[in-house]
Amino acid sequence: MSAVKRAWLYLRRKMGRTVILLAVLAVLSVLVLLCISVGNAADTALQNLRKTMGGYFRVSTDYEKGGEQQVDEEMVKKILEVEGIKAWNGLDTTYLLVEDAYLKPGRFTGEGDYRASLARFFSCSDTSLHEYFFLHSFSLAEGRHITPEDSGKALISRELADLNGLSVGDTFSARQDLTSAPEEVRESASAFELEIVGIYEIDVPQVQSSDSAECDMAENFIFTDTDYIRRVKGEFRENPVDFYSSGAAFFVENPKEQNAVVAEVLQIPGYDWEGFELVQNNKNYEDSAGPLERMAGLITAMILAILLIGVVLVTLVLFLWMRDRVHEIGILLSLGIRKRGILGQHLLENLLTAAAAFLAAWCISAAAAGQLEHFVGDAVSVNIAEEAENGKAGRRAQELLYPDPVESRQVDAQELVKVRIGMRELAEVAGAGVLLILLSAGIASGLVLRMKPKEIFSNAG
Repeated sequence: MSAVKRAWLYLRRKMGRTVILLAVLAVLSVLVLLCISVGNAADTALQNLRKTMGGYFRVSTDYEKGGEQQVDEEMVKKILEVEGIKAWNGLDTTYLLVEDAYLKPGRFTGEGDYRASLARFFSCSDTSLHEYFFLHSFSLAEGRHITPEDSGKALISRELADLNGLSVGDTFSARQDLTSAPEEVRESASAFELEIVGIYEIDVPQVQSSDSAECDMAENFIFTDTDYIRRVKGEFRENPVDFYSSGAAFFVENPKEQNAVVAEVLQIPGYDWEGFELVQNNKNYEDSAGPLERMAGLITAMILAILLIGVVLVTLVLFLWMRDRVHEIGILLSLGIRKRGILGQHLLENLLTAAAAFLAAWCISAAAAGQLEHFVGDAVSVNIAEEAENGKAGRRAQELLYPDPVESRQVDAQELVKVRIGMRELAEVAGAGVLLILLSAGIASGLVLRMKPKEIFSNAG
């Protein structure tokens, strides 16, 4: 009789033991399967975070320390040669008087001051990489983003567009604030035209006081291209503007390696880095990744603990049952069946039971995946909110590009963490379960089979 047939007959004859072992393995498999699924979900979420919420750092002239070197195209080119940097964005911030359009009323409107028409202009190489958009504080509602090839283009807010009846393709003008300049300079000042190529919406309200100046209100922020600002600024300069007055932001591929990337940047020769300010910003990533990394570590520890408990428990159960099978083993040996064949039968019995347990565990876990995802998402959301709140007090990195902190959107853990019970998870559990069975059954059977035949027959009798 083959080992397969003997294993099948034993499982049918000892149905009570089979059901008990099946239940034990199913419970262990459900626990491990759910843990592995949550761990895989955390790993996937971390990978998505690195893709969508990478860290970045800004290099700008430190004027307080008397820095004379500027962030120009040559410096940008050298920094981009550092491995690990995937993109960059040149930055300029200036204040211009808007013509042909009204700003959302603020403090100066009530006072009748000309500064009611003064708006804050952010020029970029790529507006999609500007902090307000990169951190999902603002989102593009119509049109497109500004690119390095643009000249004389603008993004305005939905509020500003509605207030003035403007839409994509319309134009308006802006000029320098030369109120304190000599009269002949003021008279010769030009108004530079801008074409609206995009309209943005404010997704996260920005902090502002009830009497904020018009230029400090997010609804009045205007984004434009580098060429436009340089033309406006260079109107009365003898030398053309060829640098980024607010520095440049550089985006790293992996936020976890940002410190190493920054350290390499500081080794670039030819610059007095004491005269530059280099500020890192991967706060949003750290706030979101921290809870996920801790959860992944906890899940790994739980899986190891469950497997260890499983080995001990299953080994103990099988060993107790094996003591009752000494007589059976003695008969099989007397029939000429070798110990290797008997061990193979025992392993096969347990593997067949485990296969049924894995299938049952898969069905149970799949039914519980939705509730588990909701529970894990809530827990991660709470931890992310706590991380963000604890870091607000000293969050200098949030003042990376502007004098005002940027209020950004908190990561939605319910969208980020997706618990799936698929073939990958089942294969991982089956692999761990097979190792557990081989180890437990091997130990339990080995304790008997290592006995000499005379001892086995003596105990069998």
